[in-house]
Amino acid sequence: MNDQLNTNRLSKLLPLIFTLQALGLLILLKSVTLSALFYLMLLLPVIVYISPEIGVLFVATGNVLLYVLFDQLQLNIPAPVMIAHVLFLTLTILVIHVKYPDRRIPLDTVFYLTLALWFVLVLGVLYSDNRMYGMLKIVFFLVINLYAFFACLFLAYDRVKLKKFVISVWGIGFLLAFFAYIQPKSYLFEYVRYTVSESVNPIFLSRSLGISAVAGLYFAFRSRLLVFKVIYLVTLPLLIGPMIWTMSRGPLLGLLLSFLLYYLLQPSRPRWERAIVTLAGIGAALIFLVTSAGQIQQRMVTPIGEETSAAFRILAWIQALQDFAGSPLLGIGTGSFFMDTPWVPFIYPHNLVLEVLCENGIIGLGLLTAFLLLAWRRGIKALKSATSQGDIQLIITLLCMFAFALFNALFSGDIYKNEMIWVTAGLLVALYYTFSAHEKTVVDNL
Repeated sequence: MNDQLNTNRLSKLLPLIFTLQALGLLILLKSVTLSALFYLMLLLPVIVYISPEIGVLFVATGNVLLYVLFDQLQLNIPAPVMIAHVLFLTLTILVIHVKYPDRRIPLDTVFYLTLALWFVLVLGVLYSDNRMYGMLKIVFFLVINLYAFFACLFLAYDRVKLKKFVISVWGIGFLLAFFAYIQPKSYLFEYVRYTVSESVNPIFLSRSLGISAVAGLYFAFRSRLLVFKVIYLVTLPLLIGPMIWTMSRGPLLGLLLSFLLYYLLQPSRPRWERAIVTLAGIGAALIFLVTSAGQIQQRMVTPIGEETSAAFRILAWIQALQDFAGSPLLGIGTGSFFMDTPWVPFIYPHNLVLEVLCENGIIGLGLLTAFLLLAWRRGIKALKSATSQGDIQLIITLLCMFAFALFNALFSGDIYKNEMIWVTAGLLVALYYTFSAHEKTVVDNL
């Protein structure tokens, strides 16, 4: 009966597949390379049908692999990675809807806060001094951040898929590290910093590897077996190695803080033990900063690729606060931030909070703050509802991934380049409703 039902549901996808095949024939007349890639992508509906979480995965940490792929193909099409993002997310939503037509999607308050933030960004374009960049931000925020958050909600009520997603994030980190290890070390981003491909900023390479390392904590601690912990510790240097090559200290420090947070969130830890571990973590962070002081000093005076130098980043933060002081309620307008430098001008302040504060004012910051706090609260409530070792470690891991993404957003990237915050927030909301439904079922059965 179930096989027949799944067959009927899958048959609903056949018209879409046939349409894509017909379109592929037309593309063949235009470009053999494009056509070959297109037919390869016809496998995606089958892959996503088997594991719908794959669609979200490639928008999260897998996006770096997409940049590497399209750099190799050298396709003459605009924004291929964004197109791939939309395709993956649409397939995820479509497949889950077809497979589980009766599943209720939890459009939580966190989702509406994200939607309200997008509307504030749109309104900010109306009085922006750089409407071109402002339009770019609202389009990318809609089709990446907001759409990814929405797609993650479709994974609610299915702990197996949520667990497979986290394990896959860890696994895809090794695939990304593989490309890093086979890439000649003489290849440097802007002749200064290492990365795997010309379109991949070294900072985001390091961030992707870092969040994969955080996701691996679930693999290590989902059960009490020692073998999983040994495997994780042995393979961890494979992810950290390329992070060190990129010379990006933010992701490394974020990884250290995520490990500390992972320990502190464990239930039933005595206070004295938490205090000692916290002090040890702070000490380790200080040692890390001291040992890298030479590189920090060099960054303060030397232009580094797109971000010029650490000194100018600090100046950008100061200017963002000055811009906010001049227009505190509505901000200066989406995309309006600009700071000229002797090398590359800054068009965003390299801090998510200051970016929203200066461009969208107190209203924008209020919505962003409410979004972050409520998403975290959803995760903590889910943690309090969990009982099994695997479920507890899954929730703690996602909370740490969320914290890692937020920490890095305070030092690099603009709002749509920090999409991992919205991905992990969507997964925390999905977990919250998953465990809320489980609690309700238990109560109803009493």
